[in-house]
Amino acid sequence: MPFGITTNNRANVAFKNLLGRSQTRDINDLGNEPFGTFISSPSKVIWTSDVPTSRWDGISQGVAVEIDADLILHATSAGHGYSTHYPTIPPTGIDPKTNLSFVYGNGSLVGIVAGDRTLDIIPPTFNVNGGQIDDFASGYTPMLYSDVDMLQAIDLLDDRDWIYQFQSGVYFEETLKSPTPLKIKIWKYIGNTLEDNLSDDNYLIVGFTGNTTTVTHNFGVYPNVTILDSEDYEIEGSIKNNNVNEIIVDFNNYGVLNYGNVICIK
Repeated sequence: MPFGITTNNRANVAFKNLLGRSQTRDINDLGNEPFGTFISSPSKVIWTSDVPTSRWDGISQGVAVEIDADLILHATSAGHGYSTHYPTIPPTGIDPKTNLSFVYGNGSLVGIVAGDRTLDIIPPTFNVNGGQIDDFASGYTPMLYSDVDMLQAIDLLDDRDWIYQFQSGVYFEETLKSPTPLKIKIWKYIGNTLEDNLSDDNYLIVGFTGNTTTVTHNFGVYPNVTILDSEDYEIEGSIKNNNVNEIIVDFNNYGVLNYGNVICIK
C-alpha cells in the first residue's frame, strides 16, 4: 500500500506525477521515466476564459469575483490547517450571468450557499510580471487578516510561513503564531469552463492519423485549439486558419505520430 513507502518516495511520486511521468525507480530523473501519466480533472473545473493579469479587469470582464472568506480551523490539523468558506453575506457587485447583484444559489454562484468551502480560486500565477506573488495592488495575491472586519492584515512574508491552496480552498501555516487568522480575501473564477463549452455545442474533438489533418469546426470564429498525442499529452503543432470554419494542423516538426486528437473550443 502507498502509505508504507518512505516520505522521500512519496514526494518523488507526487512531483513526477505532477509533471506527467510515473515513477519506476527513485533515482530516475524525469527524462529517464518511461511511462506517462496525467491528473484527471472534471470538465467543470477546466477554465476556458482568459484570466487577465489584473483582478480589476478580471472582475469587469466577468471572470472573477472578490470573496471575503471565513477561515475555519480543521480539527485534525493541530492548529496548522484551515478551510476557507463563503461568508454569510454574498459578494458585492453585479453578477455577469444575471446582470443583478450576486446571490447565493443563482447565476455565477449557482449550487453555492453561505458556509460552503471556497473552490476554484484564481492563484497569483496569473499576476503580471510572470506570476509576481506580492502584487497586492492589482493581482490575485490572497490577503490574510486576523480580524473579522479585515482591518488587521497578516503579511505575506510573516514568519509563520503560510500558503493558500487555491483549488481546494485550504490554508496552511508551517509555524503556529499569533494572532490567529480569521479572514482571507480571494478571487473566485466565474468564467466559462469546459463543461459550459460542451453543453453549448462550442466544443469539437476530431481524431487524426499521420502528421497533417484538416478540421472543419463550423464555429464561425477562430477557435482555441489543443492537440493531444496518442497518450493524451498536449503537443505543439502548426495551426493555420483557412477561414473562420476550418483549420489545418501540421505536426511535421514534432515527429512521427500514429494518432491523436485535435480539440477545438469556440
